[in-house]
Amino acid sequence: MTRPWEGRLSLMPGAALFRGNGGDAAGHVHYAIQIVIALDGEVEVVTDRGTTRGPIALVPSGVRHTLDAEPAPVLLALVEPLGPRGRDLSAHLDAADALALREAAAGSWDEGDPAVALDAVLSALGVTPRCAPTERSDSLERALAAIDVSGGDVSLADAAAAAHLSPSRFSHVFSDEVGITFARYRLWVRLARAAGVVADGASLTRAAADAGFSDSAHFSRTFSRTIGLPPSALLAMTLDAA
Repeated sequence: MTRPWEGRLSLMPGAALFRGNGGDAAGHVHYAIQIVIALDGEVEVVTDRGTTRGPIALVPSGVRHTLDAEPAPVLLALVEPLGPRGRDLSAHLDAADALALREAAAGSWDEGDPAVALDAVLSALGVTPRCAPTERSDSLERALAAIDVSGGDVSLADAAAAAHLSPSRFSHVFSDEVGITFARYRLWVRLARAAGVVADGASLTRAAADAGFSDSAHFSRTFSRTIGLPPSALLAMTLDAA
């Protein structure tokens, strides 16, 4: 029987952080790199490379896996492999220090800012995020504001216009300063918008429509491929969207 995930899910462009009681996830694959840390007990991941059970589990991008996290406190992070937090992450997965990661996760458990909590875990892996917000130009900040206000429902051309740049120039500036492409950033914003609607009690159909997905099936597939859990898992979670 599949156990639900109960806790707090924080979505931010390029990453997600879950803090709470772990559950199960059937076989799936996603683009993000996954970090799972059991604060008490162990977690188990099964891939075609074998079974790993211990205080931490690290799953590279694109690897099909099942996840069994005992119903005890866990911290689970999903990070875009080409984002500001993920570019150097793959190189550190094989040399991860389980004790250091568990201590970092425990120390950030009550951190009010999920981005700070996530970066504390990445720091324990030896990863320093790139593309800090302070490095962003005024033109890009205008575009990000337009994307966020629209809930991701803005075209490349309109976002470029908000930045007073041509679409081609804007695409390059966006990737350089944000760390992920405009399309991936917009996808995370749309997922956060849809997840918020579901968390407020709306149906998947309503959430999909509000966030600009073609239908609830499209939203469900995209959410599962990005987060590794079905949108229905949101019913047992509290949602933060940064």
